[in-house]
Amino acid sequence: MPKTGKKRKARLKNNWQKVKHERGYVSMKRLYSLFMVLALLCTIFSASATAAESSATFKLAPSASSVMRGKTVTVEFKTNFNNLPTEDAGMLHSIASRITFDDSVLEYSKMELGTDSPFKDFRRVGDLAVLENNEIKIITTSEIGETVEQGKDLSTLIVTFIVKPDAAFGETNITLATNSQFKLMGNPSQTYIADIQNATITIVDAPSGSLTLNLTPGTARWSVDEGANWIASGGTHTEKFPTGESVMKTVKFENADGYFTPEDKTYTITVNKNDSASVTYVKKGSVKATLTPALAKWRLEPTDGGSVWRDSGYEYTNLDAGTYTAVYQDITGYTTPSPKVVTVSETDPAIPDNAWDVSVNYGAWGTVTVTITPEEIAANDARWYVDGNSADLYESGHRLSLQGGSHSVHFTKIVGYTTPETREVTVKDAEDTPVNAKYIEQSRLTVTLSPDIVIANGGKWILNNNEYDSGSGILVDAGTYSISFKEVAHFFTPSPMNVTVLAEKPKDETVEYVEKGKITVNLTPITGRWRLNIDEPNEWRGSGTSAEDLDAGTYTVSFIPIDGYATPKDETVTISESAEPGRNTHELSPIYAECGTLTVTITPDEVSGDARWYLTTDSTKQYQSGYTLSINPGEHKIAFNDVSGYTKPADISVTIPAGTSVDKTGEYKKIETGTITVTIQPDAVAADARWHVDGDTNIYQSGQTATVAVGDHTVKFSAVNGYNTPADMQVTVAAGGAEALTATYAAHTSPIEPKLPADTPDDVKAEVKPVKGETENDVTAAAAKLESITTDMLEINNGLVAVKPGSVVGAVANINTLENITADKVLPLPVFTADNVESGKTAMISFQLLGAELKAARPEDVKVIKILGEGSGRLFKYASAITANMDECCTIQNIDGTIHTGAINEGTEYILSLFIKDGGAFDLARTAGTVADPTAIIETKSATPDNGSSGGCSAGLAALALLAFVPMVLRRKK
Repeated sequence: MPKTGKKRKARLKNNWQKVKHERGYVSMKRLYSLFMVLALLCTIFSASATAAESSATFKLAPSASSVMRGKTVTVEFKTNFNNLPTEDAGMLHSIASRITFDDSVLEYSKMELGTDSPFKDFRRVGDLAVLENNEIKIITTSEIGETVEQGKDLSTLIVTFIVKPDAAFGETNITLATNSQFKLMGNPSQTYIADIQNATITIVDAPSGSLTLNLTPGTARWSVDEGANWIASGGTHTEKFPTGESVMKTVKFENADGYFTPEDKTYTITVNKNDSASVTYVKKGSVKATLTPALAKWRLEPTDGGSVWRDSGYEYTNLDAGTYTAVYQDITGYTTPSPKVVTVSETDPAIPDNAWDVSVNYGAWGTVTVTITPEEIAANDARWYVDGNSADLYESGHRLSLQGGSHSVHFTKIVGYTTPETREVTVKDAEDTPVNAKYIEQSRLTVTLSPDIVIANGGKWILNNNEYDSGSGILVDAGTYSISFKEVAHFFTPSPMNVTVLAEKPKDETVEYVEKGKITVNLTPITGRWRLNIDEPNEWRGSGTSAEDLDAGTYTVSFIPIDGYATPKDETVTISESAEPGRNTHELSPIYAECGTLTVTITPDEVSGDARWYLTTDSTKQYQSGYTLSINPGEHKIAFNDVSGYTKPADISVTIPAGTSVDKTGEYKKIETGTITVTIQPDAVAADARWHVDGDTNIYQSGQTATVAVGDHTVKFSAVNGYNTPADMQVTVAAGGAEALTATYAAHTSPIEPKLPADTPDDVKAEVKPVKGETENDVTAAAAKLESITTDMLEINNGLVAVKPGSVVGAVANINTLENITADKVLPLPVFTADNVESGKTAMISFQLLGAELKAARPEDVKVIKILGEGSGRLFKYASAITANMDECCTIQNIDGTIHTGAINEGTEYILSLFIKDGGAFDLARTAGTVADPTAIIETKSATPDNGSSGGCSAGLAALALLAFVPMVLRRKK
């Protein structure tokens, strides 16, 4: 082994002190682990062990004798203590280990003691590390609280080393040597030594990858180390991979004159691959303008600070990223072009090389010529002017020179004529823009009012806040005007109206004022009183009086009650602002009719103390049997209150003539009762479920009793989440009878996670694969996954796709071993698919159901049918045990996964498990590696008794008979 220089020794010593500082003293447990690992490493690479007093077995990971730089080497081993005293052995006292380093290419990283160590109680006494003769020597003394027996296995110990990725060493050997001494507490002077030969590991260089970049311009350079070293365009950077993984590198680019410097880019360098890429610098900006006429000037802002004008043909260069505006100087007689905006980008220029051309042509000014009609107006006073400058007026036909752009043409006012509207014109360079304008003679607007009394009392019409008399006219321009009207006492003011006046045509309007409302009431007898709903509550008007000046609306006329007379019913009167003349005047003549009397007798006598009668128009006033009530003539209805234990009389309709007495009788009948008691299953639902009778407000729980009248009743049930609500139950209760009912809530059936029994053999587990089925909620999508199954055979049942009961009945109609199959004896299971089934393996699909849903008394009597197509199906064979050959079988399990035997309890939950082999006759899935099944449970009688099965999957006689009549489905999955 080569010797190490003084510097190397000092560095080793410093490294060891650093390890001690960071990790604390090495515990007995860690030193023991280090020793065991090093011993293992040495033994692996040694041709033979020379220590006669010890034996060891070793394992090296990785197993190769050479490792790559930067890799992690893990060593683990077991060893036995030999040659220890058989009596009074004492306890292990101390261990001394030694590690030799060669050229520092080996660095200690991790040391662990396995969890199965027999030394479970120890404490460290002291550690010592020295450097002598090119060796790091670690001496540790520890007390271990357990006697070491001769030949006893010690735990597996692991130590990890990291080979440094230093290419300068080339191929390097690592030599590990250990010399272990074991001392016993009982006899400290006696030492047991295990000598293990050296072991050698060869270190090889790591693979590499490279990156080459080509830059434009070619003078640019790039760097992968933040500019510490620049690489020319076309140059290559090489990277070593001691870990065998690709690396990400960030590339920085050097500045180049006249170009923007690209942002840093990230590249992946791959093991054993030479990658290349190209990067193009973006040129800085330039802007140039050629102007027509050539005497014009321009500048680029903000580069010139807004003060320097440039000649035509000038070019700005080397512009940084940003937004610039080309501005053009004004020239008399020409239209100045609009500014142009350019954007210089350092990453994504809008034009090649950021070279912008902002050349423009100045245009000569245009003209406007205005022609006015009619000619007599144009020849005399009509004039026009531009842009609001009324100081400069122009005659018709004048041509005016204007700068290109938008302008407004205005016209002077002429009495009796409508002034033409202002015209907005766009003047184009070197072009004439003609404008034609016509003055239109104004029209006369006249409004006539009626009736004459309104005119006599000051009625007028109003326009623009000016009042005008009825029949007077005014001149207005063509257009639409809003006319309002002056208020006149005792009349509604007409609503404002819009009037449209056409050019050069008179407009006449007639408007009528409508009188306000008047109500007069004449009563018989005249001692009666009346009032309106707008009157005070105690304000009553006498017969023959009137209410006048009533505003628009609906009024209620009410009448005061008079003893011995029926109060007339309220009457309504509507007043409208748009009523025809005279229609807002109303005269009423109501008559008070003489009252009659009503006497009601209640039977039998025993209820007369509690029973009451009343009129349905006022249930708050109730009367005893025999009471005589003074009542208005007309139609009335008598009702009765409830009396416990009796059925009250039906309502009685009665007609009371004026001044007449009427007698009526109401008979209460005693109620006979019985009871209804309902028990709800299963127990898991009973706490939440409720029931009631005939829509009564009384709600009952499972086991409670309701007292009901004799006769027919309907029992209804509440909904419980996750379960199907039982159907309504009809029950007839006799006098004193006690009816007991049982209602079963069936769980919404869907596939669950299958459970193989705990004692299932390994060969069965290799063949049978429990898979949770996935349900469908779209009939079309489900049918598309199933061979021979159409959408007409499927429906949505409780939110999931299932086979229609009618399709199940049709599938077994011609099977002579089954009879009396009707739709109500069918429980369709949800159609399911199970993915990721191994080819040729048997999938186990399970459902959790109540015993009542299995429709059988014993597990072997359960009938599950597989629908194979329209009118085609076969029964699953019942299995009393799960074996390797389970295709086309079914079994009944308890909730814990064990096979159920004995009777089936209707209120207990069980697991129904189906077995379908991928690609078998029962697998209708169109896709390989997937099984799919449309199935149903049926309640039926067997024409031939089913002898059951003693174990595994064997069919009963009924199933065997079915096989004779239903052809096998033979197909290959797509």
